[in-house]
Amino acid sequence: MRRHLFRTPENGAVAALVFAGVVARLLRYLACFPLRESESYVAATLVTRSLSELPRPLDYETVCPVGFLWLEGLALRIFGPSEYALRLVPLLFGIGALLVFARATRRTLPGPPGVFAVGMLAVAYQSIRQSAECKHYTADLFFAVLLGALTLGFLEAPRERRRAWRIGLSVCLPAAVVCSLTSGFVVAGVVLAIGWADAFEKRGEAVPSDDRQRRWPRLLPSGGLAALAVGCFAVLWVFQLSAVLQSVHRTGVLTEVWSGVYPPASSPGALLAWLLATHTGRMFAYPFGGNHFGSVATTVLFVLGLAEARRRRRTGLLLLVGAPFLAGLAAAFLHLYPYGDNDRLVVYLAPGICLTAGLGAGTLLTRLTGEAKRRRVLLGVVTALVLAGLAIGVESLWRPSGNLDGEERERRFARGFWPEVGLAGEAAAARDDLHVALDPDRWMFGRTGWAAAFRYHRAVYGPKPWRDADERWGLLTPEHPLRVVAWSPDGDRSPEREQEWLAAIAPRFRLLRRQDLSVNPYSHYLVYELAPVSRPAEPLPAFPPP
Repeated sequence: MRRHLFRTPENGAVAALVFAGVVARLLRYLACFPLRESESYVAATLVTRSLSELPRPLDYETVCPVGFLWLEGLALRIFGPSEYALRLVPLLFGIGALLVFARATRRTLPGPPGVFAVGMLAVAYQSIRQSAECKHYTADLFFAVLLGALTLGFLEAPRERRRAWRIGLSVCLPAAVVCSLTSGFVVAGVVLAIGWADAFEKRGEAVPSDDRQRRWPRLLPSGGLAALAVGCFAVLWVFQLSAVLQSVHRTGVLTEVWSGVYPPASSPGALLAWLLATHTGRMFAYPFGGNHFGSVATTVLFVLGLAEARRRRRTGLLLLVGAPFLAGLAAAFLHLYPYGDNDRLVVYLAPGICLTAGLGAGTLLTRLTGEAKRRRVLLGVVTALVLAGLAIGVESLWRPSGNLDGEERERRFARGFWPEVGLAGEAAAARDDLHVALDPDRWMFGRTGWAAAFRYHRAVYGPKPWRDADERWGLLTPEHPLRVVAWSPDGDRSPEREQEWLAAIAPRFRLLRRQDLSVNPYSHYLVYELAPVSRPAEPLPAFPPP
């Protein structure tokens, strides 16, 4: 492959774009941004649970595929808790998605259309950013790309060579379901495209009329693939999703958050306006764009690409790209999953958007007269995309905290606080170490991002977790006290609950002093310095009592 990489200018352009995309993702990863609120939710769960506990409903009503959680948990156990370890799996998924997409596109759309398609995905800001976030969105992208690439390989292979591609899909599909909840939308396009190819095509040509009566038995393999996907989702439903979604709907947190990303049912006019805004907004921001019709250029290229695929009679490609859109829309109408507005939630559509818009851009390029002019335009576009991708990566290093100044202050505070609070004493987190919940309601639903960040920073910078029969209980004296650290969103607390807890522990510990350390208006560390009444100190009981 290396020998043929630069045989044509298009191959060299693809290599340059992939290089820029990989470098931008690595630089964003190395910048080590503080955890965003949504990342903190996942991180707090990962550092406080064992691998066997990860399929249970997550804290803070977060929904995450269990396969991704297991990979994250393994990374933490191998490399230790840190932002780098948390973001390593998303980084690998992000880079892997780009490499697989470039390989598949080079075969499916040779020439300038493939160059444009790779460039759109390589330097898209959301794809670069998601590769350095502790979230599962790059897993959604990777498996959408992988399933799509295998399907495209199947469609382009002679019938006698399609078995290997079908086996590859059957092997990868269970992993996709476990690691990506949106893979079901992608599978819809895969099954339709393969079913069409089996029933209506033969070596890329139409099935002869005398062979058409036997087309329906040929749907059995694609039906088997659909049955495999349904079976995998059924197992995942029993194993994880049923309990997770029941918990989410019981609290109504995600229902409230997602209320604005479902199709409006007030009037046909409102629905049409929503569809137009959605399909010219952040969903189509490849390589650049935004809300308020900011991605209309990509949308136009996408429509041109659909028309060109139809002209070329590439029905399998149209089904592969279009079915996930229709499946996602159907889920949104049923209020099962959001559609549009948030590019992260619909990242499974990115491969189809980039592939089809690249085909549209290549179609426009062919309208230019003169080969030299087309080459100059292609070179200019590739150069601009490469520079843009590298600029995004360099900007990440130039502003290491980005727009997360509050989160960075929290991280710096925790980095100094936890080693210091353990000097001449023993430090323990009230909730995660000692099972003491002084303010359980606001802990979970009041400024939850800061609460999750507190739990994560305690795992990274604090002492090792306490056990029931921890040897540190025997080290406690009035001169070497226990410092119990609790978190509060505003420094306030329930005096009755606090007094009830202090009264419950009075036979074992007495309060020496209490400190309220304000990190910002929404995050306070409450430190209770406790001296044992007798030696050796008895462990603190859980509060409230089980």
